[in-house]
Amino acid sequence: MYFGLTTLSLKTDIMNYAYAVIFPLLINIFAGVYPARRAAVLDPFEAIESD
Repeated sequence: MYFGLTTLSLKTDIMNYAYAVIFPLLINIFAGVYPARRAAVLDPFEAIESD
């Protein structure tokens, strides 16, 4: 019994699941694509040579 309740009401909405999937997906795409695109324009020899 929590706070005088014998059961906890749980209301789920499909949009909560959509937000939980879409936003992390967008963040991960941005976090992966942005550095990859910047690295794609570098010359490999110059990137390795510069410390």
